[in-house]
Amino acid sequence: MKQTKLVVQPWRTIYTFSTPTDTIELVVQFSQPTSIDDPFTYITFDVRTLDKQTHSIRIYFEQSSSLVINSNDDKVYWTRTDNSEIIDLSISAYNQVPFGVHGHSERNNWGYAHLISSVSSQTKGYQGSADKLRQAFIQQQPMPDDDTDKPRYPNVDPVSSAFVIDLGEISSDIVSSYLIFLYDDVYSMYYFQEKQPPIWRAKFNNNLTLLITKAISSYLVNMIDITESNQMLITLLTNAGGSKYAQLCSLALRQITGALSRTWSYEQDRSFLFMKEISSGGAVSTVDVIYPSSPYFLWIYPEMLRDLLLPILAYANNETTVHYNLTWAPHHL
Repeated sequence: MKQTKLVVQPWRTIYTFSTPTDTIELVVQFSQPTSIDDPFTYITFDVRTLDKQTHSIRIYFEQSSSLVINSNDDKVYWTRTDNSEIIDLSISAYNQVPFGVHGHSERNNWGYAHLISSVSSQTKGYQGSADKLRQAFIQQQPMPDDDTDKPRYPNVDPVSSAFVIDLGEISSDIVSSYLIFLYDDVYSMYYFQEKQPPIWRAKFNNNLTLLITKAISSYLVNMIDITESNQMLITLLTNAGGSKYAQLCSLALRQITGALSRTWSYEQDRSFLFMKEISSGGAVSTVDVIYPSSPYFLWIYPEMLRDLLLPILAYANNETTVHYNLTWAPHHL
């Protein structure tokens, strides 16, 4: 298929594809809940025909193991959970040491990447050799059984989690389906000798099933909220500076919210908020990143800026286990 359009909104990215002969259109939406406490993304597929004919439609969506490793030295492991309500395909590094790697351009190799579907006759999940899964789908052959040769290194027949969504015969009406992507890093921050989990773990008592159930049950409400919030912000931004200004601010908002991580401290019995960076040697909440992002918080979430400043101010005020003794203000955590 060819990509014909890309739209970036404050809480949603929309890709539009069509077949080379413009017979079928596929719109893929990656929707981020407006609450940063929700660690999941909705992946929605909208399909319609353009030629007023009836077509049989199947969708293949794959999640790579590269999401959960730092290098090819990390073995990959995968599991699945099937019950009466969900299909949960999980993939992770096999030997996990939270915060064991840090530095420039290093990636998490702890935690679990989940690709999730509510149970449906249309949707089937598979885990195994990425090449074999793709080829079976392309050649319309039976999909292979789940691979059991695990753990293994990612450069030896790379493994993926995949869903096949069979939408059946469709015509000009839009037919939709969705998946959920969820990354559970187990521990999100190492703050002065305390490993802090993501806040959802404190809210749901470390029960992943409750989080997934919430994500599914809240799908329609969240999608309406995301749509309305996008429309409101884009209108305000466009009125203030035009369409290009609105697009630029939408990109900035996605980068800011994507960098935020709200955690829970069991030692202090409260939440913390941090801003991560793409490449920072392991440092977080640097003031020269917080400062240019502050207009976003002051405009939409003023209390969130306060939460973001408190961890570094505590460090500056020697309220942490490591005391600050330099003659200038702290630059980062």
